[in-house]
Amino acid sequence: MVARGFRRTRHGLRAKLDDQERSVLAHLFVDVYELLDDGASADPDPLAAMIGIGTAVDLPEDPALARLLPDAHADDPAASSEFRRYTEQGLRDRKRQCLETARLTLGRSGSLLLDDSEGQAWLVALTDVRLVLAERMGLRTEDDHEVLLRRLGIPPDELEEIDDAMAGGVEPDDQRGAGAPGPGALLGQAVDEAVGAVEPEPSALADGPSSEDADDDVLDGEVLDDDGRAQLAAMLSLYDFLTWLQETLVQAVCDE
Repeated sequence: MVARGFRRTRHGLRAKLDDQERSVLAHLFVDVYELLDDGASADPDPLAAMIGIGTAVDLPEDPALARLLPDAHADDPAASSEFRRYTEQGLRDRKRQCLETARLTLGRSGSLLLDDSEGQAWLVALTDVRLVLAERMGLRTEDDHEVLLRRLGIPPDELEEIDDAMAGGVEPDDQRGAGAPGPGALLGQAVDEAVGAVEPEPSALADGPSSEDADDDVLDGEVLDDDGRAQLAAMLSLYDFLTWLQETLVQAVCDE
């Protein structure tokens, strides 16, 4: 079965995902859920925990976590620290709740059917998973996607074919999202390497030059081994699948 993106029906927001796709999504939701766990449940001050005041005042050291919990005032460290102390724990908890809600809905039999509240939780969960994967791959601007494709040796016309397949080759009003390949359709078992990518391991792209100052000769001259290429390619395929799935959900939510 191929994935069918979200669409609004009279019963709610509906999508079709196969067992592999559900398993990958569940794994990613759990991994990001755990990434957001700072052990606050052991807070010795019950009053502070009850009203959401935490002890964190600094930007997280893990770059992916910092993408999820950015500074509120980039030009004012003191204000950012104070704001973080009063808001970060609540933000972590809300993000974790959305990830858990999304994970639990994957256990339903048949087509995936969400109500509007669950749809909003899915939007938050998909955004956070994509942010983590993007940071692990070094995707911080739109141009970085093309940089990564060059490093993997994927020609632009092949990417266009992939995009057409994910769109299903049909008009949105006919069968939106139909025919999109699952996360493993293009790279098979390599997806198994991608689902652990939320762990803070340096990626081949993250430590390299960004798209703003990248030198094509450096990019072309740096050869990835087969394992590194497979992992990056799997992560990119998975990231694009999640992007497509989120786009169909956004459209379905708007189709009221």
